[in-house]
Amino acid sequence: MKHLKSFVNAAINKGYIDPNNYAFRRYKIKMKEGKHVFLLPEEMKKLEEVSLTGRNSCLEHTLDAFLFCCYTGLRYSDFVNLNEKNIVKIDGKLWLIFDSVKTGTEVKLPLNLLFEGKALTLLQKYQGKWSSFFSIKNNSSVNKELIMLYYNIGKIINEHKSWGNKFIENLAADIKLSFPNAKGYSVRNLKYMSKFASTYPDEQFVQTVSAQIPWSHNVAILDKVKGEKQREWYIRKTAENGWSHNVLIHQIESGLYERQAIADKISNFESRLASPQSELAVQTMKDPYIFDFIPFKEDMVERDIEQALVQDVTKLLLELGTGFAFLGNQYHLNVGGDDFYIDLLFYNLNLRCYVVIELKTGEFKPEYAGQLNFYLSAVDGILKKDNDNPSIGLLLCKSKNALVAEYALKDMSKPIGVSEYKVTSELPEALSKQLPSVEDIQKHIKRD
Repeated sequence: MKHLKSFVNAAINKGYIDPNNYAFRRYKIKMKEGKHVFLLPEEMKKLEEVSLTGRNSCLEHTLDAFLFCCYTGLRYSDFVNLNEKNIVKIDGKLWLIFDSVKTGTEVKLPLNLLFEGKALTLLQKYQGKWSSFFSIKNNSSVNKELIMLYYNIGKIINEHKSWGNKFIENLAADIKLSFPNAKGYSVRNLKYMSKFASTYPDEQFVQTVSAQIPWSHNVAILDKVKGEKQREWYIRKTAENGWSHNVLIHQIESGLYERQAIADKISNFESRLASPQSELAVQTMKDPYIFDFIPFKEDMVERDIEQALVQDVTKLLLELGTGFAFLGNQYHLNVGGDDFYIDLLFYNLNLRCYVVIELKTGEFKPEYAGQLNFYLSAVDGILKKDNDNPSIGLLLCKSKNALVAEYALKDMSKPIGVSEYKVTSELPEALSKQLPSVEDIQKHIKRD
């Protein structure tokens, strides 16, 4: 984008583009370069020379696999998918030939030429057992073992602790003394293990559900989610969507479970869509949508909200949910020589259909549904391909009368949902009470 902006600026300077039509007026481009982490030659040398003896000898295979990936430039996903068939002899030389998991392209690597033959030397070390060399525990297996370890420690703590006996404090001190390099066994973390074991008495549930996500995510759910159903829902959604720790916390604090899982949603999806698309569409929908990243202004109109959403598409997609691909705002459709513009157009990869979103700053009106019904017909007629499912519409309004919305959608031919949305000015009541009022701030200023 930075390079494109430079070309646009050059074109303006040469008079090829009107300065009034500057394309980057509303777009901010991050100028800070990304941080790239890599090993220096001297660091690689230290890894090559490290001695793994005694109880550390079990790490030799992992170290060799890591070095092999460094020498060949292999991704972890590619390495664990290799076998003997990928080692091919061409003109007396061993080559590594495989299809990239990420790109699907064929890769051919002459092993004798990589890092002065170091990759080949490592491979020869495992001659006759190449399949076992390429077989390494994936992250999910390691995570599962860690979760079960913490769970069992938690059960032991619960069996021995009693009020005032300082069992956890003494255990943390003993572990630190016996294993000074071990991490994750602080008093605080041991208390979480105890809480984890008492919260989930069913060990089978821990193995099959809780162990799908990292420990830090489980801790966040323990801290912030009270109900059993809610906890399971957030665990499964985290595993499905690959949420980071911060994203998970954001979803919990925004009340995603209440907005998506148990909200009384208004749509005609069940009557207008075939199963299972209808069920998936209902599950995908939220009410209300939380656009807490929009800077609120009292006199905002639809276009202002639309532009604010587009300026931070990443957060918009996060709120919409998994599978959404942004295609454009004010998306132009020409119908019979007349021009029409859709507020926001998406394609959902899970639903395999176009999703049209219309924004309204006021209360829902029945005519809004009619307008969206027309847009969906146009999208299905112009954009939809044979292998696409019927397009879905979503009306986002500042407020709605549920009964009016239900009646408006009843006879619409296209699948439409109606939801409310909230912006930053509408703080939850509990949070609002914790914040100082304007009068409080003024009093404090005068006092100072």
